[in-house]
Formats: sequence, C-alpha cells, structure tokens
Amino acid sequence: VLFEIDPKLVSDHAAQAVQHPDVNIRRVCAEALVVRGDARAIELLAPLLDDPHRGLRRYVSDQLAKLAASDELRKTVIAEASKVASTERWRGLEQALSILGRLDHEPSANRMLKLLHHERPEVGFAAAWALQEIALAEVLPEMLAYASDNCDNVLAGTVPHAGIDLQLAQLCQAFGKQRYAA
Repeated sequence: VLFEIDPKLVSDHAAQAVQHPDVNIRRVCAEALVVRGDARAIELLAPLLDDPHRGLRRYVSDQLAKLAASDELRKTVIAEASKVASTERWRGLEQALSILGRLDHEPSANRMLKLLHHERPEVGFAAAWALQEIALAEVLPEMLAYASDNCDNVLAGTVPHAGIDLQLAQLCQAFGKQRYAA
C-alpha cells in the first residue's frame, strides 16, 4: 500500500527491506528502488542479483541494465555488477554477467573466461553469452581453446556439466559473428 501511495516511503526503508525473508516484500522494495533510480538505489539493488527467488533476481538484472541507459548511472551499475561478478555466488554471477554483457563491458572479459569453467551450468552459459555480446577479438583464442577441449569431452562422453551444449552453442555463435576462422 505504501508503494502505491508514494514509492519513496518504501525506498526510505530499503536497506532493511531488501533483506526481508518474504520475497514479496523484497520485490516491492526493489520496485520502489527502481522508481527512485539513483546511485544509492543501484547499490541497494545489486545484492538482489543473488536473491534465491529467480524471478526477483531477473527483474533486478533487467532493471539495472535499463537504469544503465542513463550516462550518469552507467558507471554505478557497472561497478555494482562487477562487484557481484567478483564473488563465487552462482546466482549473482549469472545475473551480473548478463548485465555486463548487455552493457558491452569489455574489461570483464577475463573474468568471463574464467567463469566458463564454473561448476554451475547457469554461470558457464551466462559467461559464454556475455562473451558473445562483448565480441572482444583478443579473447577469441581462449574461447576457442575452451570450446575445443569441451567438444572433445562431449564426443568422448566425459561431459564436465549439464548444459555444456548450450554454452558451446553460444561460443560457436560468437566465432561466427566475429568471423573467427581459426
């Protein structure tokens, strides 16, 4: 009800509300922070990229990417997404990589390459997708080495994790889009 009256009334309590055990309260808080749309709101939203509720973390990821359309907020979104991408928490990694890929953040490419090897297929896929999005020629040889090793594993029946086929498809698309002939 407070959100409908004035989203600022909710965003004033956001620091506590983003940690509430009820996903519905976290969602309303996230919506209020999006409406607020300033640097502090982005800082409070970023931890929700690792929220246990899939719908909420995807909502936050989408909204942070939209907020980054503003030149004044882009650096803050990239900084906060990069913080989350530096952790080892798979949910946050998946969403942070999505943001960094959408924002064409080339300095993240080395982290993305490392995360291709992540044990969670969601993270490996997000890393491959983000690498395809940023289309950085310097990392193509490492992407190819990873893809080649894993194609060999797939053919040998020693697949490192479920979802490797989707990850490899993203890498192959990246090679095609960049006309990488190696």
